[in-house]
Amino acid sequence: AFYPLTFPMLIGPGTIATIIIYTGHGGSLSATLEVGGIIAGILLILFGVLFFSSEIGRVMSETMRTITTRLMGMVLLAISVGMVVEGLKAVFPGLS
Repeated sequence: AFYPLTFPMLIGPGTIATIIIYTGHGGSLSATLEVGGIIAGILLILFGVLFFSSEIGRVMSETMRTITTRLMGMVLLAISVGMVVEGLKAVFPGLS
């Protein structure tokens, strides 16, 4: 189930676009290394979550699953709104 479900959601166009945007804002080598370190940290956390997902699923109640799903939706919404705002600033530079 990992490949057909999880892989496209984790490494898709949204992820790539987010990395490009944050790397582009840096400009210096140290900022690029910071983004790389953050990505490495996220990958370690993601490994832990995916590795122990069956145990986590056994502990979580249905209410906790619903709350987690909605919270992750809000995080995705915040990222997408930030990307739209940055795109609008690039298209209409006089608005910023």
